[in-house]
Amino acid sequence: MKKLITEEDVKAIEKQGSNVLIKTENCIVTPLALDRIRQRKIIIVEKSSSDINQTQNANLPTIKRIAIGSDHTGFKVKNFLLKYLSDKGYKLQDFGTFDE
Repeated sequence: MKKLITEEDVKAIEKQGSNVLIKTENCIVTPLALDRIRQRKIIIVEKSSSDINQTQNANLPTIKRIAIGSDHTGFKVKNFLLKYLSDKGYKLQDFGTFDE
């Protein structure tokens, strides 16, 4: 039986903090899902069905995410941390404040 990969499946992968979609020969990817995959630069890894069980135990790349926020007093420190952590490869979410 074929598995249908929809845009909602791609959103679920993103919500988990991953940028990797594992696809087997039994999968059909909808056009809307493909659009989102391209926009979000998600990596498609094609595996055979027998490889899937082994892949589940493998160490996939970890996405390092940090959310940062501050009040107006900490604005300069927050911006310094955002740049520093971005340079280190972290994905960041800035929750403000956005001015001094």
